[in-house]
This record gives sequence, C-alpha cells and structure tokens, in this order.
Amino acid sequence: MMRLTSLTAAALGLLATLPASADTIRLRSSVRLDAQQTSVTLGAIARLDGAEAAALASTVIAERDPATLLEISVDDVKRRLDNAGVHWGRVNLSGRAILVRPAAAAGTAAPGAMRAVAVNPPVRRGERVSNALEVNAADLAAGNDLGGAIARQTALALGVTPGSLRLRFESRDAATLERPSHGADFELIPQTDYGSDRVGLQVRIWENGRIVDRTRVSFEPLVEAPVAFMRREVPRSGVLTADDFGTETRWLPPSQHAIAATPGAIAGRVTTQRLKAGAIVRSKHVRQRALVQRGDRVNVQCLVGGMVIRMNAEALEDGALGEPVELRRPGERSVFTATVIAPGELTLDLSTASGTAAARNPSEGRGS
Repeated sequence: MMRLTSLTAAALGLLATLPASADTIRLRSSVRLDAQQTSVTLGAIARLDGAEAAALASTVIAERDPATLLEISVDDVKRRLDNAGVHWGRVNLSGRAILVRPAAAAGTAAPGAMRAVAVNPPVRRGERVSNALEVNAADLAAGNDLGGAIARQTALALGVTPGSLRLRFESRDAATLERPSHGADFELIPQTDYGSDRVGLQVRIWENGRIVDRTRVSFEPLVEAPVAFMRREVPRSGVLTADDFGTETRWLPPSQHAIAATPGAIAGRVTTQRLKAGAIVRSKHVRQRALVQRGDRVNVQCLVGGMVIRMNAEALEDGALGEPVELRRPGERSVFTATVIAPGELTLDLSTASGTAAARNPSEGRGS
C-alpha cells in the first residue's frame, strides 16, 4: 500500500507541473496603428490569451511605412516568433494574413472596417469571387451601421461569438455596409439559412414607422473551430490513437463546421473508412468502438422494480457503449433490445415497452 501511495503521489506531482492547455495567439484580420508607430508588434495585431502568449506582446513582427498598406502573412509571424524562441508546444497560433492600414490623414475620419480588408480569396466550387471583402465580425459588431447589425445577427444565429466569425462580402457592398443607422432600424430578412455557406439577406430600412429604402446583401460566413486532421493514413476499422491525428484551428464554412468531428472525442474511436494523411476528420468518419459484437454470448441485467434478474443472450448485432442492441435468448425465436453498458454487459428495464418480449418469463434467467 505504501508503494502504491508513493507512486500515486509522484504521478500527481508530475501532472501538476504540466500545462493544462496551450496559450493562444489569434491574429486579427486588419488593424490601424498610430502614425508614430513604425514597428508592428505582436500585441498590436493579435489577441493574446495566457501568460506565455502575453509575454510575446512586445515582439516586433515587421517594420512599416505609416502612409502605406502593409500585409503580414501568418508565415511571417511564425518566423519572427521562431526567432524569439517561442515554445510551440505551449502556444497555438491561428489566423491568416493581417492588413496593417495606413494612418488616417490629419483632419479626416478613419474609413470604416470594411474598406481595409480587400482580399482575393481562392477559387471555391468552380466560381471565382473577385476583390472580395473579408473581415472579422468582431471588427464590425461594435459599429452602429448595417455591417454591425449583420455581424451581430449572424453571430447570434450561428451560436458563436463575433471574434470567432469572419464574413466575406462582395466589394461592391462596402458602402452599403457602412450605412449608419442615424435613428433608422435595419430589418434583416434572410433569403437563405444563416447556416448556409452563402447567406442572402433582404434589408429593409425603416424610419418613423415606414420603409425608406431596400437593398440586398450576400456574404459567406466562416467559423473558427478546432479540427482534427490526420497525421498519417489509417485503414478502415482502425482504432485512432492520439499519434494518428493532430489538432489545429481553422476557418470553416458552416457546412463543414457542422460535420467536423470534435477533436477531443475521437481518440479510441474506430474509423468507418480509410483516412488519408492530411484529411479533416468528420463525424461520419468515426464511430465508437463496439463493446458487443454479433454472435457474442452476453449477460443482461433485467431491472424489475427494485430487483435485478440476470440472464444470458446472444447478440444479433454489434453495439457500442450506450447503444441499443437486438438480442435473442438461447433456444428462443423472439428478440428483444437491451443497452450496452460494458464489454459483454447490457441492461434492460422491463417496465418499458422494449422489455416486453423478455418479460414474458423473466424467472427463467434467475441465477443464470
């Protein structure tokens, strides 16, 4: 007992020294710096969560001319952090290119968030979207304009925070999105579901109880989410281990976000098809490991009020933890269903309809 206690204490001491989770560096989509600020630091272009990430805030990522637009890629950021000696096992980096906007000229108002994020997205689904505007919803949500209303409503509809949502608009909509309310109310009428990869909105603008203008806006939402990707190929019916896949943060269209597997829940799952290296793991690609297989002789715990009656049966199909499995008792033709609770163990509540077939003569299973 003393030996086990010592080992347990040592193991707990070791675990206490390990970090609970990695710090995060989330790159912004665009920023505007003061004219006097010629050095671009990490803290100016990223959201830093955790002590280790915050300690890197003063790291200089680039030098700039305050009068010109500067684009910094995620690779540029990674190289500078490599030079600063960052420990990538304790820090996660996410995001794409950051646009550092020119300083506003004296006496002029800074342009809205939409004007500074012009990008050329890659071709998707055979259709090119030229000169698109992509912006983090958090940069829009605080605004008292149409863009702010759309950002807030989309984040609410998708159940995410504005900081984990990007919106990709057509460049021709920039002026429309910056339309201030000035006492007007924006009525957003979705023409497609907010969970679509491309959302269409009919916008009605109300003033003093009447519609004064109408317009249409369409955009593509992208949701930031952790995904599991395969580090190496695993055949069909293989059991995934932590070494088989990695986890990273990506920006996904809603259709992909809805079907992506939760990274923390796939270790120990069985693959339903061959998964190649680099593939994103979807929910349909994995299933729980079967604790009961077809043809197995299993034990069934039958619950009758406060009593437990045990009996033997044959499994007619595979079943994972918590799944219902069809069973048949030896020498009988009728089948019944019980729930898997452990390898070779199932439970059946005879007070429910599913237990009717087994309840016809439960005493036969007593003591077996």
